[in-house]
Amino acid sequence: MRFLLKLIGILAFCAVSFYALFLAYGYQYDVARQDIKKTSIIDLTGHESAVEVTFNGKIIHMGNLPYQIKDVLPGTAELLLKKIDFLPWKRTLNVKADFVSKITDILFVPGNISAWTKELISFVDDVHVVAGDEFLVITKPNQPYLTVIFLNDDGTFRQKEIPLHHENLERVEIMSSGQLLAHFQDNVKESIFLDEEVSSFGEKIRPDVTDFAIAKKKIYYLSSGMLFSSDFADKQVALLDQSFQKFYTVKTIENKNYSFLVFQTTPPFANDSAFSLYLVNPDSSLKLVAERIFPSVFLNGLNQILFSDFDKQLFFYDPRLDEKKLLHSYNGDFGLIGWFDDEHFLFRGRDHISVSDLSISNIFPLLTNINRFEDMFFFAKNRTLFYLDKNKLNMLNWGK
Repeated sequence: MRFLLKLIGILAFCAVSFYALFLAYGYQYDVARQDIKKTSIIDLTGHESAVEVTFNGKIIHMGNLPYQIKDVLPGTAELLLKKIDFLPWKRTLNVKADFVSKITDILFVPGNISAWTKELISFVDDVHVVAGDEFLVITKPNQPYLTVIFLNDDGTFRQKEIPLHHENLERVEIMSSGQLLAHFQDNVKESIFLDEEVSSFGEKIRPDVTDFAIAKKKIYYLSSGMLFSSDFADKQVALLDQSFQKFYTVKTIENKNYSFLVFQTTPPFANDSAFSLYLVNPDSSLKLVAERIFPSVFLNGLNQILFSDFDKQLFFYDPRLDEKKLLHSYNGDFGLIGWFDDEHFLFRGRDHISVSDLSISNIFPLLTNINRFEDMFFFAKNRTLFYLDKNKLNMLNWGK
């Protein structure tokens, strides 16, 4: 009898140990399919408080983020996150066996947007605004200086006046980070750095240049139907490609790691102006990324590009992987405004401004009932939206 009890105890211990190891190594018995499967983890990142997490229709957590959902069986999973006074966030996941699904783009948008909007500055009627990466340039007719407004994440800002060396300013162009190009009458140009250093490009550019842009300390310019580059230091000129004879304008999109050139491929007076996007390689050569796109091209802090084309498709490009991904095909009015943060972007619809994640599973309206987009200006940085409406600079921010 004692032997039998001892044997039962040993068998029970082995069974419990086996079951413990079975669970410890991430295995679970799928009752519905009567099968043993390797489980996974869903990792919800963030720093939100008082969040209700619903998984496959069942509330499993009420508390703070980050939070991990463990022992998840492979297959389709439905997530729903709620927070008081904010719009619900949802996501459908394809969970893979023995894999951690890390979700880093959870965004809660307030239900009452107007409560988080405030006016920053009021301008006179005749100002013109140009947006940089983290600043606005304000110009007025017959004003001998530029007003630069530097925008901070928390909604604070500072102003700086930069004197001009010529008269009769026509327009200001953002050439690269921290650098402006002022156009005056009689084809006079000034390169303006935000440290107030001003220099002329006249001696570095051929007289028959039709347009140019600056990237990686080189000037790229179109002349006589050909693309040239010129080095700032030794002023050497190189013919890059004679096939650019159908390109009319060029502009730079860049950060400290990558530079892109956007060329206009149709005449400026054409009804539908098409553009091509090129990556500037380390050796200053160019790699074609996309053709027949719109000029609104945006680069985020993760070195990723967002753009749309004439086939009404929204694309994402990662130069580190040389990977271009179709995010969404859209119908009706659509226009990119820029990145809201590194994982969300802003776009305009027929009468609204909305924010979306890259999976297009969460789209939230931020500004509605807009009648005339051409009279407004939008600029976003790190989950803060600045917009100019009726000569008033406003800020929308509800924290990180």
